[in-house]
Amino acid sequence: MTPDLRVERGKTTEVDVVEGNLVVGGNATVKSKSSDRVHVEGEVRVEGNCEFLSSLEARAIKGVRARVRISGDLTVAESIDLEEGELEVEGSLQARDIDVGAIIKVTKNLTCKKLGAGGTVEVGGDLEAEEARVGGRLLVVGNAKGKVQVVGGTAEIRGLAHLERLEVGGVANVGGGEAGHIRVGGIFKSTGKLRYDSIDVGGMAKLASGEGGKISVGGMLNVDGGMRFDSMSVGGAARIGGPAEGRQIDAGGSLRFDGNATVENEVKVGGSVEVKGELRAKRIDTGGTATAEACFAERIRVGAKLEVRKGAKADQLQIGNGGKVRGPIIARQVKTGDGSEIEDAYADVLELGDASSARNIYARQATIGANCRISGELLYTERLDLGEGVKLQRDPKKVEKLPKPPL
Repeated sequence: MTPDLRVERGKTTEVDVVEGNLVVGGNATVKSKSSDRVHVEGEVRVEGNCEFLSSLEARAIKGVRARVRISGDLTVAESIDLEEGELEVEGSLQARDIDVGAIIKVTKNLTCKKLGAGGTVEVGGDLEAEEARVGGRLLVVGNAKGKVQVVGGTAEIRGLAHLERLEVGGVANVGGGEAGHIRVGGIFKSTGKLRYDSIDVGGMAKLASGEGGKISVGGMLNVDGGMRFDSMSVGGAARIGGPAEGRQIDAGGSLRFDGNATVENEVKVGGSVEVKGELRAKRIDTGGTATAEACFAERIRVGAKLEVRKGAKADQLQIGNGGKVRGPIIARQVKTGDGSEIEDAYADVLELGDASSARNIYARQATIGANCRISGELLYTERLDLGEGVKLQRDPKKVEKLPKPPL
């Protein structure tokens, strides 16, 4: 059996190759005798703070409450285990498994299968880890690949993310890229385009642009560019700065699109929805206001106000009590609550609630509630029912053909 080479406490040893294990005392220094690296066939066992003034290759590194500093690259065939310790590498770090109790700092790239650190991990280059678990803070200046979990703190990946999973308890920032599943307790930001399978954020999310599956944000969502998604659920306010395409949207507060928005199923908003372009969906349901250049849906229900410059077209269109419509509406069935105000309506069947007003009505069948006021034309082809006290600017007319709607 090859005997261990021991470096006594506070001493300096020059060596190129150690055939067995290397035991390093506290405050000791090891450096290469004739090259830029020290090669250890066995384990490096550290008994306190120590320093290697060169690159180091070893089968394993073990120690307790030790700070280990490597002036070059560190390559470990098996594991690094520094309980309550610190590891600083001025070059690149490569190992199978890494478990450091406190701090890991790597100037260049870090590559491993498993990475564990109780406190902080800082990587000046790229991070590649099949599984990384950090207790406090993670900083990657380059790109990151693998699975990353930061239990209670923050994660910052300034380059591109190529992650199967990212889980962060506090705040996470990435430079864009691809991610399978993202789960962040507080704030999540992506400064570049991000492709994802799912995003789940407890607080606020801000993206440059995105493309993927399910996104759920407890507070606010802000996307500078376009967004493609399967489903979107936002507890507060959401803003999409470019074109948006998805299957379903549910927002508790307000929803704003700075471009066109196409949603396969339902847009459901507790407050207001504002679209600078056209909004197309199967169903549009808002408790407050809806504003768009034009709306197209099978069913539109607006609680307070609908404002469409070119018009709204639907199979069924419903306006709540006291609701207002600015712009033409075209639907097979139009129904407004009491005290509502609309402009021009084109419908097969129209029901105008009591004490409501309209400008022009063109319908196959129309029911006008009591005390309503029509300031323009009232044309119908089959049936007209007028309630008591209806005020008409012109006499209603039964016609063979109704005017063509604008949409």
